[in-house]
Amino acid sequence: MERVVASWRNTPLSRWLSIGIISTLGVLLGLSIFALIYTPVHLESVQWSPEAQWVSASQPSYKIYLRRTEKLNYAPEAAWLKISADSDFIVYVNGQAVLRETNLLNQSRGLGLQLSDRFQRLSDSRSYDFRHRPAYWYGGSPDWKLTAYLELTRYLRAGKNVIAIVVENPRRSPRVVIEGVIYPSRKLSSAIHLTTGETPWLVSTLPKNRQGIFWYDSELPDEDWETAKALGTVQEKTYSRLTDTIFDRLLSGAWITGQESQNGELWLRREWNISEQPHRAFVRFAANGRYSLMINHRMVRRVGVVNSHQVRIHEVTEFLKPGRNIVAVRASRPIAQEAISTDPSPLSFFLDGWVEKAHGLSLSQANPLRSSSEAFASDTAAPGENELEVDSPQSLDQDETQPLNEETELEESPIETTPDDADAENDEQRTDLALRSAASPPTPDRDPRIVSPIVTDENWQVSDRAIPGWFEGAGAGNTARVVGLPNPSRVQRRYEGNADLYDYPRYLGYRSLLQAAGVGFALFWAWMLGRFRLKQKQSNWDYLIVGAGLLLPGTVFLATVGLLKHRFTEVERGLFFIQPQSLPLTLLGFVGIVGLTFVWNRRSNSRPEEPRSIVYGSHFGGFNLETLPRWESRPKLKFASSTVWQSVLFILIFGFAFVLRLYDLDFQALDTDEGVSLDAIRGILRTGVPIATSGIWYSRGPFYHYAVALWLSLFGDSATNARLLSVFLGQATLIAVFLLARKVTGKVWIALVVVAILAVDPMEIWYSRNIRFYQLTQLLDVIVFGAFIKGFIDRSGRWYQYLFFVALTLMLISQEVTVVLLPCFFLGFWYFYRPFRLSEDWRIVVGSVMAMGIYVFNGIFFIIKCLTPWVVLASTTDSYLKPHLWQVTAFVNCLFVGPTRMYTLYGFFFLLGFVYTIWRRDGKLFFLFSNVLLSVLFLTLLLYQVAIRYVYTFYPIFIILAVYSAIVVMQALGSHYERVLGGQLPLRKLATGFVVLLLFLNLEVDRVFAGYQDMVTRRSTDAFEYIRDHRQPGDLIIAHTPSVATGISGAVDYVLPSNWAIPFDSVYLREGQVVDRAGGGQLLSNLDQMSHILEGTNRIWIQLDEERELRNDPNFIQFFQTLGEPVLETFGSRLRLWERKEGVLPRVPNQGRDLGVP
Repeated sequence: MERVVASWRNTPLSRWLSIGIISTLGVLLGLSIFALIYTPVHLESVQWSPEAQWVSASQPSYKIYLRRTEKLNYAPEAAWLKISADSDFIVYVNGQAVLRETNLLNQSRGLGLQLSDRFQRLSDSRSYDFRHRPAYWYGGSPDWKLTAYLELTRYLRAGKNVIAIVVENPRRSPRVVIEGVIYPSRKLSSAIHLTTGETPWLVSTLPKNRQGIFWYDSELPDEDWETAKALGTVQEKTYSRLTDTIFDRLLSGAWITGQESQNGELWLRREWNISEQPHRAFVRFAANGRYSLMINHRMVRRVGVVNSHQVRIHEVTEFLKPGRNIVAVRASRPIAQEAISTDPSPLSFFLDGWVEKAHGLSLSQANPLRSSSEAFASDTAAPGENELEVDSPQSLDQDETQPLNEETELEESPIETTPDDADAENDEQRTDLALRSAASPPTPDRDPRIVSPIVTDENWQVSDRAIPGWFEGAGAGNTARVVGLPNPSRVQRRYEGNADLYDYPRYLGYRSLLQAAGVGFALFWAWMLGRFRLKQKQSNWDYLIVGAGLLLPGTVFLATVGLLKHRFTEVERGLFFIQPQSLPLTLLGFVGIVGLTFVWNRRSNSRPEEPRSIVYGSHFGGFNLETLPRWESRPKLKFASSTVWQSVLFILIFGFAFVLRLYDLDFQALDTDEGVSLDAIRGILRTGVPIATSGIWYSRGPFYHYAVALWLSLFGDSATNARLLSVFLGQATLIAVFLLARKVTGKVWIALVVVAILAVDPMEIWYSRNIRFYQLTQLLDVIVFGAFIKGFIDRSGRWYQYLFFVALTLMLISQEVTVVLLPCFFLGFWYFYRPFRLSEDWRIVVGSVMAMGIYVFNGIFFIIKCLTPWVVLASTTDSYLKPHLWQVTAFVNCLFVGPTRMYTLYGFFFLLGFVYTIWRRDGKLFFLFSNVLLSVLFLTLLLYQVAIRYVYTFYPIFIILAVYSAIVVMQALGSHYERVLGGQLPLRKLATGFVVLLLFLNLEVDRVFAGYQDMVTRRSTDAFEYIRDHRQPGDLIIAHTPSVATGISGAVDYVLPSNWAIPFDSVYLREGQVVDRAGGGQLLSNLDQMSHILEGTNRIWIQLDEERELRNDPNFIQFFQTLGEPVLETFGSRLRLWERKEGVLPRVPNQGRDLGVP
């Protein structure tokens, strides 16, 4: 019997499937082991000092502005800070923005993904190219969990210094915690602490300015600012890839050199003795030439750009081992011969490094000398150094008594020539004394976390020629010569990540080797399990096939974890997968599952037998092609005949979705597009045609706008009621999706899974609460697909064909871009509707002609009535619907990737199902898959404007196919190996359970719920409501978002451009003036116009949009950012009021651009 069973088990398909499962398992095991022993990204919890506290303003606000002023006699030796802000922040030092994390206005971005220093982001994994701002019902990421470090030394100067920070929060509860130190000199007692809660910071809820001076400028008086309110110590965990010591350790060591070769080359070397296995290790280095740094004959960094002021910081943990290590450098001058002959300074190199032990102490706890009264001066200070303490630290680069000029041109050499004045001899004596102090061997670190420091000093060896084995420690050289000290105020310290990642050949080589070893181990283990299970001697293929079946649950588990890890790489949940205990737990879970699988299978001593087919159908190579019935053989299911629990479950899902769409419907403010549509709808209510406040027609989506106008005429004109119609359309879409999914899959429970996913989908919730035609278009698209299947594929009756043409026509005149879907339906009709007889099917021709005729009429009417001649420089002067090859991957990313990889799992299963469908030769499913792919293709080739809303139309079809593919493929795989193992393991159910769990774990429901507490849209409505309540006769309004103002404060007078170039559909030529087509305001494009406006009015309201400010000309928008006084700060928007009586009329140089200004 065993041989007979083996005859159907041991088939080509079974062999390939088993090899695929074993290979997948081996690769996953290799990657897991590689990640376990190799950790290029060390993300550790940040240790805050007990004195550090969260601070905020005394009253609630979306933003807080903080300032800290310090006066220094000299440029500092070192300065740094670390910051965690809830949630967005920008740090300014002396008026310069030096660090930012701005994520809230694009809330679907990941955790810290907008942090300006990419080496401090959550991981080194590159984010997918998703550049276009989507709209999702998502709360903001808790970016405060990612602590950012900032090196301040090069930004501070002698005299007055101001550190300013703005923090924005979507819940009117911004807070920030800061810890840092400024070292004016190397004296122990000179440290200036920047820690919030311990030292005073000033705060304001408005960006106060005076006479064109910004709130963050050092010249702004801040006497009227209040002291920040302390909220409590840091109890939460925050994380960072950096440590305090990277910036807190003062620069140690000196510039060293030696005799150069004739070609301007220099070789340097020193041993680095490590006393214990390093937890983390770092080096800081620089040179005034080109250089390569190696540790233990491995390249750390090769630098070809000459910049002696750039001190690069790298982690080198993986380069070191306990005991003897060799640090070697090859430095050379630039290739140009004239650079060698004319540069008088010697070719020099600087380095200092250290090893950190595992610790759980903050900086102040690790070093008790650090307090608000006295600080740790130097980690490597010589015992007699305090005798040399002066207010001006010694350096050969620059006289520290002079303020640091940020615009000073950086010199290529860090070494200055000997002074030629009368005091040159005394200067040389002081210099020699300082050099001896700096170059002396470092004393043991006072910080207990630091061991085995290394610095450049006389203990280095130097050679002017390439000695064989030099980088391995062979040969002997001369003693290095110290020529100077690094100037802390001139160097630019920059952390550039783990140096091991630059050694990508080794990285890829080791990973590939471990993956190959993992495959070999998986093959051996599968063979052993199969041999032990079958007992009697059979072929090796039998052993591997049975072993693959036993390893299937464990393989699926590892694959599930791997997919989730990839999915959550950019979001908060990714913190779990980066934790050191994550991989051991994963491997432990894998071993446990494999063990349970084997024990369960061993409960029965019976030999594996061929069980009865789980679902009727033929076998091909031992694989049941009919694990799920084909289209024609699937039972016709009706909701009315479903089981009671399915009906109850659908009602619960439907009700929960309704609550999510209806709850607090007015919480989010109107966005720009909503304002445009609502204004056109009210134009229909006033005049019967979609005329905006500006007097210009808006005929896009006529069916939707007239439908909403009818709805509002029945239930009352309000934004809430307009959104309520979208809620009902969203609920109707869920019903239509359920019916279509049940038809496509033949399974009610799969349809329920699809509806449950869409019920909490953030994009579905967003557009179901939005006054725009996208939800109606999606509903019509689902109806069109269902009617096409029933009317043209199944030929269930002409009424379905009529429904198809009606729904198609309404869809086309609701969102005109849906015309790209027509080729898909034409191809489907051509393939399935055979034979076609004109005498019997003339109604199809008539329906097609009528649908296209109405669409063409709508397009011509739009061109004649709505478009305007090109009267200004616009973002495009061509049609947005035209063949092109620009951004060819953009729409693929929108649908198959999405922001923060939220659609990657769907995309993976969709493509897997597409291949499976081709193999099964299921023409009807192939049509649905092809429809989605062709739609993406036509959007890519025909539509210039890339946005997620254009794929939203067929998004439910994509989800149906992705979910169905995941389930059917896993069920087929589980069923096959369930028969292989004699039916003793419920592999089909296990595989189905894993994939359904994976689909639901992919959802970030917590962030969806946070969308009911966090602001998602910019609250420009607050600004216009304030104007409405405080406006006086004769006031003018200048606005960034006029479409929002029309329904609140009325038409605006002037409009600020929303981009460097004017969007193609934002302005209109009327009576010789360029006006905004929504609010009717005149376009304000230059400051000469503004001068005329200021001369003729007494009060001007200025509404600014944060996102559009970033897209404006800085010189242009900065004038408005300081004009007048701030009166209101809201989420993503601000309001200012200029009054003539308050002061001097602001003047700007005339640029000759006021010709024609009335």
